[in-house]
This record gives sequence, C-alpha cells and structure tokens, in this order.
Amino acid sequence: MEKNKENYIIFWGIGLLFLATVNLCFFRYYDHDELEAIHTAWKLLQGQRIYIDFFQQKHPFFHYTVIPFISYFGETIRTITATRIYMFSLYLGTLFASFCVAKEVFSKKAAIFSVFLIMSAPIFVNKAIEIRPDNLQIFLTMVSLALLYSQKNKWTFYLSALFMALACIVLQKACFIAIIVSVFMLYCVLKKELKIKDFICYELVFLSVIAIFMSFIFSGVSFQKYWIFNWFINRNFLDGFSCIKNIKYLIMTAPVFLPLTLVGLAKVSTEKQREIALLTIISFLLIFFITAPNKQYFMPFILFGAILAGNVLSNLFVKNKKLTYFIILFCFGFSIFNYVNMDFKGTNQSQNVLIDYVIKNTSSKDFVYDGDIQFNLYRNDLDYFWFSLRKRGVLDTYKTKYNYSYNVLELINHKKPQIISDKYITQKDMLELSKDYSPVSFFNGIFIRKKK
Repeated sequence: MEKNKENYIIFWGIGLLFLATVNLCFFRYYDHDELEAIHTAWKLLQGQRIYIDFFQQKHPFFHYTVIPFISYFGETIRTITATRIYMFSLYLGTLFASFCVAKEVFSKKAAIFSVFLIMSAPIFVNKAIEIRPDNLQIFLTMVSLALLYSQKNKWTFYLSALFMALACIVLQKACFIAIIVSVFMLYCVLKKELKIKDFICYELVFLSVIAIFMSFIFSGVSFQKYWIFNWFINRNFLDGFSCIKNIKYLIMTAPVFLPLTLVGLAKVSTEKQREIALLTIISFLLIFFITAPNKQYFMPFILFGAILAGNVLSNLFVKNKKLTYFIILFCFGFSIFNYVNMDFKGTNQSQNVLIDYVIKNTSSKDFVYDGDIQFNLYRNDLDYFWFSLRKRGVLDTYKTKYNYSYNVLELINHKKPQIISDKYITQKDMLELSKDYSPVSFFNGIFIRKKK
C-alpha cells in the first residue's frame, strides 16, 4: 500500500505536467521558427527547390514530414494546430525513449524520475511543443540510443544505426552525437566487447543512409551552396550571443536541475553510465561553441542530464523520502508557474487572427512581404532571402562573403505584394509606399494594398 502511495505522488506530478503541456501545445504563442518551418514546407509543396529557389539554413527532411499536414488541412490555421500535435507526439515519443534508456542504464525508478525532470524543465518543454526540426532530431536520436542500449538482437543494433542516420539528416548537429556514439563502440571493439564485423556493419548502415540523402541533395544543388547555407552561415552568423543568458534561464526555471546533474556525474559506475555522463558533459560544452545558442540547443543536455539526475533522486528516495518529495514539489511548482503563464509571452490568439486575415485577404498568386516570419505562411515572398532580414541577420552574414543586391523598396514596387509589414523598412521608404498602401487599423505595422 505504501509503495502505491509513493508512486501515486510522482505519477500525479507527471499527469499534471502532461496536462499543462497539452495546454501549451494548443494555446501558447508561436515562435517565428515555427512559422518559418511551415512556410518552408509550403514552398516545397509548391515545387520550389530548397537552396536554389529560396533560402534555408537547415536540411529539408523535417519539412517534408510537415507537407502532409498542409495537403490535408489546407492553407488554414488548423494546419498549425495539427503540426503542433505532431510535435507533441514526438515529445511523448522522446519521453518514452528516454525512459527506456534510463531504465537500461540505471533502473525503472530512476527512469520515472528522469521523465519527471524532463517534463518539469521549461527550457526543454517550451521548445518540444514548437514546430521545429530539433524535435524530430531529438526523438530519432533517443530512439537510436534506446535500441543501442537494449540490443535484444542484431536487428535492433542495425535499427539504431538507421535512426541515428535519420537524426543526422534532419539536423546537422546530430552528427556530433553520432560521432561520440561511434567512438564508444570503437572503444568496445578495442576491449573485445563488440565484434569488429558488427561495428563495421553499423557504420555501413549509418553511412549508406547519409549517402542516399546527400545524393538526393546534390542531385539539384552544388556542394558550395549546401556548404554555404548549412554550415558557413550557421557558423559565422553575425548576430551571435553568449549562452550565459539561457543558462540563467535554465537555473531560474529549473533551479535543482544542474545541481542534481552534477551529483549524478559523480555517481556513475558502469560503462553505460559513464557513456551517458560523457554525453551529458559534451552536449553541455558544445553549447559554448555555438554562435547563436538558442534554447533548443540545450535539449540534448537536458535529456542526458535528466537520466543522471533521475538516478540521484531514485537513490535519495530510498534514504530520505521527505526530501525527495520536497524536491519534486519544488520542481513541479517552478515549471507549472512557467507553463500556466505561457512562458510569460502570452497566447497565440492574436497571431491566429493576423495569419487568418492575411489568408483571407490574399490569393494564392499574391506576393506578401512579411520580413520577420510573423504571418506569411501560404503566400509567395519577394526575394530569395525571406527571413532574418534584420541587421546582422542571415542576409548580412551572407554578404560578408558574397555580393548580393537587396532593396526592399524596389522589390515592393516591382512585385506589388498585397500585404506588407513595416519590418526593416525605413520611415522614408514607408512614406513613399503610403501612396499605394494603407494601414490595417487593427494590426500594428501591417499595410494592405489600396484598390485602384
């Protein structure tokens, strides 16, 4: 009876966090990256070619998985909601895969605590419900590790290689984890714990999937273009910043996570546990080398760190149940406060109204100038570069190496978009455009073309 009572408390916490996350999924504001992802998928659906007809700095694999939602739900708000539900399903899958890894490496009790810690980390959850390729990449990575650590037979071993390769073709940054895992396996080969034949077969499966993807990419794109947009711009991004701000956010929203993870690093004993510890350390250190370390870059660290921290709570639970319950309630309180307040950035209601207005007041043939990925999901853009047009953004980064002519006033006068934003347009140019555009009274900074 006492054991059921103990489980009752932790499962109630997980259940309430689940409901809070569902609420975030449906109602929290849209990050501009989410609208960028849907718009990229829409462009691909229209037959536009990535890197050739329009700019993108990510691999297109994820965006192809979004296309069915646009095809089925159409050019509507429902497509955003449906794609958010897709992200939520990936989030649940990631939690389950993380549970499986933690169970194999430590124990079932540690795995339950690790799931709770992931769910109570706003820096992870607020990104996990967003429409972004990071979520598919993280899901595939954790499934790969779950299969690798279970190793019921050779098929799960090779499936692990397949999922790791898929993670790498979703986002380039998964390659770092793939390299670390390969080093782990090579070490096992040297210790004669893994046959060299199995290691080679694993790498062949991994490299074969990568080769198929790259042959698809390079069938229409030169290596130079691929390198510029996927690696050069990301590495040399002018508008970079320090990761300290988001480390502070992690500490403020999940105060016990880092201390528990640090204790967890000192508690490892087996080979598998040391591997998770090393993945935790490396995934954290890599954040310091990223030019613009946004919150999504913390996601691998949170997953690996939560496995270690979950083990700490599991051991503490045996020795001091009251202290463990206090930590659980402490984590729960901080996270629920964040989730109920929508990460202090509001709901998506006004965004939905604006997006719907643009859809209803334009046709499929119209051009729209957004400038900041706030409302244009299903209409044509003015130029090859269509987002991160701010000072020191993607366009300015590209110009540090290549000549490129971009004049927003000339583009608007030439292509005559039906709706424009005043983002990154000077007051002088807006004054000239006022003869053709009138402000939309209920949307700040939005203008519609005058009827003539």
